[in-house]
Order: sequence, then structure tokens, then C-alpha cells
Amino acid sequence: MRHLLSLITIVLLCASCCLLRSRKSDFSNTRWTSSYEMFLTDVGTEKTTVTLTFGPSNTFVLEQQTVMPPYPSTYANADGTVDRNPGYTRTSTRNGTYQVKDKTIILTETSGSVHNLLISPDHLTAPDLTFQELVFTRAEKQ
Repeated sequence: MRHLLSLITIVLLCASCCLLRSRKSDFSNTRWTSSYEMFLTDVGTEKTTVTLTFGPSNTFVLEQQTVMPPYPSTYANADGTVDRNPGYTRTSTRNGTYQVKDKTIILTETSGSVHNLLISPDHLTAPDLTFQELVFTRAEKQ
């Protein structure tokens, strides 16, 4: 009886550990954002916001919006006045599928590019989506 009780305890302990190990975070229908600024000499500060939306069926959409407010020209006119450039807003979108493995989200774009995001308790880190590392924080549940 004592051996049976020990065996049942060990089996239950192993089963609970396996369940905790195989449990994956649910990213479906969540939205994450990251932003950064870049100073451009003689122009001003350009701000980029990256939004990563995880949809149903392991799909994702990655939107990047870059905004440069109006800024003065880098030259003066003959009469001494300086024109203002209107600024700009650029938007690009990439999409594909994702899968979660351990503490990593693997994004596979429709173009074939693959990116790994590291999962932390309160953020996602993307070392290779842009020229610099991005840190995403959860925006809202959709």
C-alpha cells in the first residue's frame, strides 16, 4: 500500500510538471506596441511606432508608422527666408503566421523572412525586426 501511494504521488507530480511545461501563453487576439525616435541632423526627430497584432489561427500583422513633423529646409532663399518642408507619414505592413515555442515566438512572414521574439512576463523583445532591438508592451486585448 505504501509503495502504491508513493507511485501515485510520483505520477501526479510528474503529470502536473508536464502540464505546466506544455502550457503555452495565448497570444491570439492581442496587440503589442513599440516605438522609438531617431534624430536626423538638420531635420528633426522622426518617431516610429510598430504595432504587432496576433490574430486568430496563428496569424500576425506587423504595422510600422513613421512620422516626421514639418521642418525647416536646410538652405536659405536669396532673400534670407527659409522654407518649411511639410513633413511626412509613412506606413508599411507585413504579415504572416506565428508559433510559440518555449519562451520564443517565431514569426514567419509571407515573404519568407523569419524573426524570433523573446517572451518575458510583461514584454516581448524583437532583436531583428528593424535596425535596432524593439521592446513590445501589450496594448490591449482585442
